[in-house]
Amino acid sequence: MKKSLFNIGLAALLTAGLLSSCELDETNYSTVSLDLAYKNREGFEGLVNACYIDNYFLYGKMDGIAPMEMGTDLWVNTGNNQAGYVLYNDDLNTTTGTLNVLWQSLYSTINNCNTVLYYADEVEGYTQDELNAKKAEAHFLRAWANFHLVEQFGDVVLNTQSMIEAGPLVNPTRNSEEEFYELIFSDLEFA
Repeated sequence: MKKSLFNIGLAALLTAGLLSSCELDETNYSTVSLDLAYKNREGFEGLVNACYIDNYFLYGKMDGIAPMEMGTDLWVNTGNNQAGYVLYNDDLNTTTGTLNVLWQSLYSTINNCNTVLYYADEVEGYTQDELNAKKAEAHFLRAWANFHLVEQFGDVVLNTQSMIEAGPLVNPTRNSEEEFYELIFSDLEFA
């Protein structure tokens, strides 16, 4: 009897706690909107710098070196380490962690560059030459990421809009290699 009364009391206490917690009203003073942050020079500089972050995963680490360099005449398979990359056998598939890191890093770079280009015309505190230099960085890095993306994966999705502008991509469609190279050459010409 004591046990069932305890269970009823516990259930009532939990229910009261859940119902009262729905009325929490708080303000997060540590968050600045993206529009406010990226329209001033300091925030925009941080956004441009973010375009470089994913290079960390691609150079000097197996995540970039394995898919981009192995399988060429630069590597010899002396053991079973990374055999899928060297032999191009069935060990090389979508569950390979380094392929996932490469994929996400390249698309992250592209999205950051697209975000720079989205806010570039609204940012304050730059001369036109300074702003063009920042835009050129974004165009170059987007071309660089798109080149590696199409080189490694072929006809995949070509993103030209920031997720801030377009939202998440829920119905992706593949683009041709020609479309990739048109954008790559256009970005490089601007840069």
